[in-house]
Amino acid sequence: MPLLTALWLAVPAIAAAAGVCDRTCLEALARSYWTALLAHDPGRLPHAATLTFTENNVRLRLGVGLWQTVSTADSPDIAILDEERGEVATMARITEGARAALAFARLKVARGQVTELETIVARRETASFLRPEGWDQARDLILQDLEPAARRSRTALIEVAEAYFERLPDSTKPLPPLDGRCNRIENGLRTTNNPDPFPGVTSPPLNAAVSRLSCEQQFASQTLSFVSRVRARRYPLVDETRGLVLALSLFDHDGVLAVTPHTGVKLSAPLPSPYSYIVAELFKISAGRIVLIEAVISLVPYGMASAWP
Repeated sequence: MPLLTALWLAVPAIAAAAGVCDRTCLEALARSYWTALLAHDPGRLPHAATLTFTENNVRLRLGVGLWQTVSTADSPDIAILDEERGEVATMARITEGARAALAFARLKVARGQVTELETIVARRETASFLRPEGWDQARDLILQDLEPAARRSRTALIEVAEAYFERLPDSTKPLPPLDGRCNRIENGLRTTNNPDPFPGVTSPPLNAAVSRLSCEQQFASQTLSFVSRVRARRYPLVDETRGLVLALSLFDHDGVLAVTPHTGVKLSAPLPSPYSYIVAELFKISAGRIVLIEAVISLVPYGMASAWP
């Protein structure tokens, strides 16, 4: 076993003896996850015998799914750490053979062992659109510490994310607090302030009349109202220093709405039938306002129940 890998694996073991998993321990476990995944060997990931594992909202036996098909991972990185809750989330561009995809993983840790492993894999056949090479375009902004005056409490940060989800399906709710710099990145593609999201594509899966709008304009013009329901919302990780909130939820699209109610703008192409998405959404919040939303999204059966309480 390479020395560096051995050191990564040793850190959680040392922490386990003390019954804690601090930032160093969480980072080591996230790296251990990628090492084990790329080796197709779950035994390399320190995990509890009672570990709960899901891929795209389906409970599976550890070692199947992406564990069997992954070929490479491109510079996997830590997106968010929550020492208080003992959780870490990480994401990377991956390949399965010649096909590129995006993989997100959330690990919950107790006494140096992973007790929960929740993964979302956005593949071309389960994503309305996908640009894996764009997954880290906002990395510097995500990992930047906020000035103390711009930081908010855990509760306040979650309330901001809740306001975003409350407004999505219901235009009668107040607009969420959006910073003028706000952008949204979904499956590696910027879907706001982007007038040409698919250069040269004659029938793009995302309408440029929608993607060219700002975060606030999209909400104000109701171009996001094709989301008919946001449910099973969870907020497992919060980083107050960096102003980060990780939300996991299910989006329902009932297939009824094809144009915006007031402007008549045609919405994205794959809307004529009901479907749902499992969504991992990371919010960057500064001074109580949303600066960035980055999401990994994968199609699941319409109305599918959450695999997580």
